[in-house]
Amino acid sequence: MPEHQHAHAVLPSATLDERAREDIVKSLKRNVTTRLVPGVSDVWRRRVSQQFADTPASRHEVRQAMLDDDYVQHVFSLRRILQEQVWDVTAEIVGRQIEDLNRRAEHVENHAGGTLELDPGLEIPAYLQALDIHAMPTGYWDVATEGYDVAAGAMYDRGVYLYALGQSGPLGDSRGRSVVFNFFAEELPELRPRRILDMGCSVGHSLLPYTELYPEAEIWGIDVGPGVLRYAHARAESLGKKIHLSQQSAERTRFPDGHFDLVTSHILLHETSRSALRNIFAECWRLLAPGGYMMHAEVPQFEGVDAFTQFMLDYDTYYNNEPFWGAMHDTDLGQIAIDVGFPPENVRSAFVASGRREGADRTGTASKGKAAGQLQLTVARKPIAN
Repeated sequence: MPEHQHAHAVLPSATLDERAREDIVKSLKRNVTTRLVPGVSDVWRRRVSQQFADTPASRHEVRQAMLDDDYVQHVFSLRRILQEQVWDVTAEIVGRQIEDLNRRAEHVENHAGGTLELDPGLEIPAYLQALDIHAMPTGYWDVATEGYDVAAGAMYDRGVYLYALGQSGPLGDSRGRSVVFNFFAEELPELRPRRILDMGCSVGHSLLPYTELYPEAEIWGIDVGPGVLRYAHARAESLGKKIHLSQQSAERTRFPDGHFDLVTSHILLHETSRSALRNIFAECWRLLAPGGYMMHAEVPQFEGVDAFTQFMLDYDTYYNNEPFWGAMHDTDLGQIAIDVGFPPENVRSAFVASGRREGADRTGTASKGKAAGQLQLTVARKPIAN
């Protein structure tokens, strides 16, 4: 990997044998991504596209035609197997030291002054309980039966770094840094939020960069998973980052109306149902103070992207336990923002680099504008006065 993961108080450590197994998974992932996945484009161009007299109407037509091909089946199967291998090796590393990780998280020194609020009675949305998102065992919302369990956070932190082959940076924060410094610092330099809320913050990868641009702000992160929040708190404190974490659903929080000047999410919306997505946008509207901003960062929508590239990008819907991925990327997020109350003239999309540092793009094809290597931001501002 291009960089080493930054150590902190609760990052799981690996033995030499465990590192060797991680290296094997990384090598296989890199080879499949750079050498085999591009071959799917060749299959389309040379063998399958000729079945269509005209340009295929949708990615669904492409998928039906492509899945009969042996090469495509083998490549997609390898990708799924390697995703499972990422979590297998990570679970081995975390499981071996979970009691020590729990102790370290529970007794981490409160260097930065952040807080942690958990709600044992919070009802986990059914759509999150239905499957293990990203094929990560137990998903992100784990509910520990006893004790202080940070397993989900530890799994996510080390596992996602392995999954991304280190391209997300030593702290896994490249996406957050890209949004903070390539959008907010450049596009909205006058913004000085008093309070910031990040929805679906997980272990805080994308949340912590906000402490650098807005050091005077009161910064909050929410998630439904107690394990990721416990881990996020210990991680942030050990890194000297003051953030406040609370176990809440983004669909309906406990914060008062107009409490925040900036409400954000980073790669959250594709993991929510259609009804939940609308509820989240409505909650953002309620939470924002007059003149406040909403920003949701996602992999770009499918609009304007050819059907084959959509098919490749839609892999996660069928093979990575992300059933809402395709539907969300078909959705007009700007229109939803308008539907919940934001004036049309205050709603826009922006694009920033995703922060990935090397390797082929997800489609295995040449860069095609917004479809490769970028995040699409849905940005809306609440009017200063009605």
